[in-house]
Amino acid sequence: MTKTKYVFITPSLGAGGLERVAINLANRGGGNREICLITLSPETPFYAIDASVNVIRYPIANSTGSAFIIFLKKLIWLRKALVTIKPNIICCFGERYNPYFILSSLGLSGKIIVLNRASPLSYISGYRKILGACSYAFADLVVFQTETARRIVKKEYGLINTSVIGNPIDLTFPKRNRENIIINIGSFSGYKNQVNLIEIFNDIVKQGIQNWQLHFIGSGVNLELCMERVREYGLTSYVIFHGQAKDVKTLLAKSKIFAFVSRSEGFPNALAEALACGCASIAYDCVAGPADLIDDGKNGFLIPLDNQIVYQQRLLNLMEDNFLREKFSVNSVHKMRKFDSSYIAERFFKEIAI
Repeated sequence: MTKTKYVFITPSLGAGGLERVAINLANRGGGNREICLITLSPETPFYAIDASVNVIRYPIANSTGSAFIIFLKKLIWLRKALVTIKPNIICCFGERYNPYFILSSLGLSGKIIVLNRASPLSYISGYRKILGACSYAFADLVVFQTETARRIVKKEYGLINTSVIGNPIDLTFPKRNRENIIINIGSFSGYKNQVNLIEIFNDIVKQGIQNWQLHFIGSGVNLELCMERVREYGLTSYVIFHGQAKDVKTLLAKSKIFAFVSRSEGFPNALAEALACGCASIAYDCVAGPADLIDDGKNGFLIPLDNQIVYQQRLLNLMEDNFLREKFSVNSVHKMRKFDSSYIAERFFKEIAI
């Protein structure tokens, strides 16, 4: 039986949500599918990749020349790789690079699938909107993570063939006794907003509630700022920074509450995994993602964006009410079944099939 050749193109294979989704889907290809994962970065993959997946990494670690010349060399290298492989289906991951991935795929016989991962607000204005709208016209299908993202971008880009497929979530977690831990997972950059959570937690501690800890997983340009704020508030014995941890599931399983404070998202993998793990969760209702995962008052709290007062009140409710946390935990695990990795992968490969 002739196998269908799939190529997944990603900007990197680092410790990001985009990379995790691409690898998760690639790992679940199997059967009559031949999966090749191409990345523009030479770095070692952060997540485990199945032995059946052929990984091709850009071979040069330290390129010389201007940023434009380096990027142009990468696109030429990518084009040559695609010509050699002759894929039946080309899957492009990541809004920032998708227009260039599409450009590298033009003229080939393969079907072009575009997967948008970021908040729709990040690419519907300025040159990114123009570039995206022009290039996406050549795509056979554009896949979004949420209905909100599809509605916004479809109107702005004038798209025709679109689909909504949530991210695949692994529903297996270790069993641990939960502790009085509030956990937050995400890069310390962009709109992740961890300083806001530190301020909220500081106000709660000042009210005399001192039997809880706040844990952060992640790294990034704003990490030092957050650490400085913790020292300034005198919270060093209450706040733990784990860095770029790989035992995320264990840390989630130990935590009672997941506190999400992002101001902009595409599909928040960290929140989805926390819900699947049974953490009682709270999040700002940002565009887009949290509203697709949390039914306010049923399996978590969804707070109007930037309403710090209400966020603090609801977080305090979760810290003090064991019954409420248990209710959210049970309902969250139930809802997240529809994002099971196997089910999502099956949907994905069915919708993009030739």
